[in-house]
Amino acid sequence: MNEYQVGQQVWWYYPPSANQKLKYPWTGPFKVTQVTKCRNVVGILGSGHNSCVHASSLKPVVKTLDGQLL
Repeated sequence: MNEYQVGQQVWWYYPPSANQKLKYPWTGPFKVTQVTKCRNVVGILGSGHNSCVHASSLKPVVKTLDGQLL
């Protein structure tokens, strides 16, 4: 399991509902604003709202050398 740092960008696994099966389940990228001791990560979602997300639902953002998202 990854250890996340404040300021790191992450993808959040948010499974689509039953009527949206073709929707891509990874959303983001989001910026980590706080990491708690119990491995919950608080990320910025949308218009400045924070949400507490468990680290197992996240994966780090990977970029190319020129800064493009992979």
